[in-house]
Amino acid sequence: MEGAGKSKVVQWGQGGVQEVALPLVKVQSLVVQIGHAMVLTAGGDVYTWGRQDDRHPTLGDGVAVRVRPPGLPHRVEFPSSPERIQVMVLEAAGLAEEAGAEEEEAVPGANDGPGADPIVHIASSSTASFAVSQRGRLYIWGRMWRITAPRPVLLEPRGLSLRVLEASISQNVVLLRAVKGAAGRVLSCLYVLGQNNATGTLEVRRVGGAVRDTPVAGIASSGTHFACCNEYGQVYTWGKNILSMPAGEFGPVLGVASDDPVVPEPLPVPGLGSTKRDKDAPRIVQVTCGEGYTLARSADGLVYAWGFSGGHGAMGLMGADDVV
Repeated sequence: MEGAGKSKVVQWGQGGVQEVALPLVKVQSLVVQIGHAMVLTAGGDVYTWGRQDDRHPTLGDGVAVRVRPPGLPHRVEFPSSPERIQVMVLEAAGLAEEAGAEEEEAVPGANDGPGADPIVHIASSSTASFAVSQRGRLYIWGRMWRITAPRPVLLEPRGLSLRVLEASISQNVVLLRAVKGAAGRVLSCLYVLGQNNATGTLEVRRVGGAVRDTPVAGIASSGTHFACCNEYGQVYTWGKNILSMPAGEFGPVLGVASDDPVVPEPLPVPGLGSTKRDKDAPRIVQVTCGEGYTLARSADGLVYAWGFSGGHGAMGLMGADDVV
């Protein structure tokens, strides 16, 4: 609830409603996971509370406190000289020869203080958290891949400079929306960040397919699939298209022109976004993913859903079949 320049965050639980003891700040976004929660303020500060342990230090405070209640949120500190882990950026063949794709310094100098490079985006899984700064730096804390970081660690790209805009986590893979070069490019593209199991190194690769040359505006992911929308309001999905459940197989669920069990590259979802053939189609401005289903919000404020409801109406479509 917002009022006179401040926000109030409350948490529902078995003990009823408990107010989160944040300072008088304006909350920009919230992330909730199993066991912990995270808040990003309009001023670029990050606060966390919930559960953690030595194996999964999800709160980013460097202290092995098992439970930090909502009454004692922690402000995550991003050090001026953070520990750095190198990430190799491996582009598709021919991309490095594109104009302006030369390697640049990814992180121009040390952070000049908490106000010089504020956090603008947060994301989290059940074991790890990510933060993106205004300059496009990507931080991680918690446990993921071979990383166990009780405090924020900077993931530093090597091979080709990237300025990260947004991150979305799907199991052991992170979907990134980023632009090339420290100064930024007009076209924001899709990348995936993961660990090479053979070498143990972290690698970033460009997502190809139908989104390769489209300006990406938003991303989302779940444990089964990915989705994105571009600046024209078109939606693309990829990942598991046929779900194997105890009651049988369900699908296709991605809403694309494919019946394959797995769609390896992004394909467009028909009927969404303005095209030459359908200029009156709804223009999508936001997408989000559940386990086997996708939701999309249009510029007109309407919500569209498709996929597998799980048999309990997860998509909010009254009377609809399990698969839409």
